[in-house]
Amino acid sequence: AKVVEAVDNSKLNFDVIHAHDWLTFGAAKIISETFNLPWVAHLHSLEDDRQNGKASYSIQKIENDGCRKCNKIITVSKVTKNRVIDIYEIPPDKISVVPNCLSENNIASGNLGEHSSSRIVFLGRLSLQKGPDYFIEIARKIRRIKPNTIFDVYGAGEEENIVRNARTIEEVEIPDPKVFKGIDKKTNENDIALVEFYKIVPVNYDSQTNSINIVAPEIPKEKLKSVQEMIFRRGFTAFAIGSKSSTKYCTHLIIVNNKGGKFHRQYIASGMGLEPMKIYYLDFINYRGHLKWENRAQAFANTAALIVPSRSEPFGMVILEAMQHGVPVLYTKDAGVAEVLSSGIPIDTKDLDLAAKKVCDLLDDKEYWQRIVEEQFKEIEQYHLRQYEDLLYNEWETLVRTSV
Repeated sequence: AKVVEAVDNSKLNFDVIHAHDWLTFGAAKIISETFNLPWVAHLHSLEDDRQNGKASYSIQKIENDGCRKCNKIITVSKVTKNRVIDIYEIPPDKISVVPNCLSENNIASGNLGEHSSSRIVFLGRLSLQKGPDYFIEIARKIRRIKPNTIFDVYGAGEEENIVRNARTIEEVEIPDPKVFKGIDKKTNENDIALVEFYKIVPVNYDSQTNSINIVAPEIPKEKLKSVQEMIFRRGFTAFAIGSKSSTKYCTHLIIVNNKGGKFHRQYIASGMGLEPMKIYYLDFINYRGHLKWENRAQAFANTAALIVPSRSEPFGMVILEAMQHGVPVLYTKDAGVAEVLSSGIPIDTKDLDLAAKKVCDLLDDKEYWQRIVEEQFKEIEQYHLRQYEDLLYNEWETLVRTSV
């Protein structure tokens, strides 16, 4: 195999093969068998988490095979360890947890967070796992309260269109109801002549709750003309309503004048000659694209808060990085990094209203914002002293000793 030839030609002297995630497991297994040395499968995330329940069978097969064939498994968090046990039925004593390490960095003052910027950032892979759709929904809720807030998204991935197409309603214009007298009233015959329905659905309208309930199927095409003639003959009032969803693409509520008879008196309809509700949208998310690793500091500079709303977050290095840059971080409460952090602001993605409120609290109170930043700084300054790298070194030593 080429990988064996490459290792052989390198003249490296090594005792352990350390493989990061499924892409490297095949090579690690071959090298281990060729040189009769132990190997470690280091799992930073699992396929099931990355794909939000739509995992690739072939990739899961590689992960499963690697977990069984390797000599030791390292996960970045307890939550990932438990996932490996649940999904691949691996004995717990084969798995050790080693949180990610963090290098000491001197952060340039120009790359620090700033409360007054009102800039809220998402930085990460644009996949359902990382929750860009949650970020957009939180942003919508914040914007209703604080319309001048800036929302920037950095990243790339299969959910890019969700970000590019994110819009919010900026303004709604609702025209006054228009009254049409019956067609036998010559004074209004010309107005009705300008109206033509191409969709009519029977409904019950409750004026007290302002609710519309569909009570029968859409009028079929062969009966549409006769129902329209009845509506025109009696006269009606047209109220513009929103389109789509529960109103089945109808744009108006039609209240027909009551003159008895077997016909229904209330409909939702679409047609020509009726003034619709006007909705103005605003593209309120700034999509900044993918940042190269060496340029990641741009995402933190002049930022008031970073939101990490992942559906599944095995660890979350971006959380530590943002804290280094003096940016308050709101992160999923069950993220792997939450096992080793006490600072920052945990959020529950099942309650996006509360998540939005927590961001607004930061933006409203500079002293609170500064206190969060200082708490994060204190913890991050001590983080490297935990020497998680020693845990990894100890695992290697144990492997070498027990494999002799």
